[in-house]
Order: sequence, then C-alpha cells, then structure tokens
Amino acid sequence: MVEDAKQNGCVCKTDSFVTDVKKQGQCFEVKTSTHVYRGDKVIFAIKGGQLKQFNLLKPIHTHIDCIHNAELLRIYAKYPLRKSGAWFNKLRRMTTNSFLRQSG
Repeated sequence: MVEDAKQNGCVCKTDSFVTDVKKQGQCFEVKTSTHVYRGDKVIFAIKGGQLKQFNLLKPIHTHIDCIHNAELLRIYAKYPLRKSGAWFNKLRRMTTNSFLRQSG
C-alpha cells in the first residue's frame, strides 16, 4: 500500500512526532520536531485519543472520544465468477494483528 501511495506522489513519514497542524490557505502545514511539511491532504495513522493533541481539531474534541479500537469484523459476500476469476483473484493474502479504528 505504501508503494502504491508513493507512486501517486504521496510522501509517507513514520516515527515522526507531530507538534502542530495548521490550515494555511488551501494547504495543511504539519510541523514535526525536525521539519515542516505542506500538502493538500494529510492522513494520520494514530489512535483516536492522540487526535486531541492537534489544535486544528479543537472544534471536534468532544467527538473524538467516540473513536475507539474494535475487534476485526468480517463480512462475507458472494461475488460472480468471470473467466479470469473473482475480482479479488490476483490480490495477495492480507492479514493484520492490529485493532481496527472506527468512529461510533
């Protein structure tokens, strides 16, 4: 997934401590302890409670408590088979031991 994102112009940063996020015109400015990043779209892969550290989200801080970890929910469906197989036929196996995050 990270490689696909990078091919589409995405910059993925890990192990960075974000100190602030601000809306600057049409862009977002993300400050870390060592760098400032700017972008049209920003995605944070963090726990719900950690969202409260961003002043940008202060108007919705009361709703952030609704975000919680949950066990994996599996949904099964029947898909039509084509000559080349099901639509997911060529996807690699995907597993995770992480909690899913959902808002509630």
